[in-house]
Amino acid sequence: MGYFAEFWDSIVSTIVGGTTYTVEFFENIGNAVAGALVMSLLQIAHPFVDIVLGIQYIFSGLFVLLTNLFVLPLFLYNFIISFIQDFGDYSSSLSWSSNITGVLSVIPFWPVISAFISILLLISILFFVFKVIRSS
Repeated sequence: MGYFAEFWDSIVSTIVGGTTYTVEFFENIGNAVAGALVMSLLQIAHPFVDIVLGIQYIFSGLFVLLTNLFVLPLFLYNFIISFIQDFGDYSSSLSWSSNITGVLSVIPFWPVISAFISILLLISILFFVFKVIRSS
């Protein structure tokens, strides 16, 4: 550590042409050199950053476009498949009381009526969603 301290003291005490160079002078030179290096590196890197941001902008726009294009068809596909598909017998996992099952078994065509009511509810929800999207 002594060598660097002596070296620094010799630099600070340098008198050239009758001018004494102080610590602040060398700090200002260091700041100027560091600022120039950083600015030159920024000028070199700036076009690359612009290119990356442009690519990010393009891909985010494509993602939004593709998401909006495929959300409705995928929803409709899953919606239709859910009605076609046989989900099996869930009566063992559902715990309905005997009063409810007795009432539902008395209603003729209850599976058809319940499916129709479900479809009407889902369509009304879809109309509500599209109305909210259109008004915003």
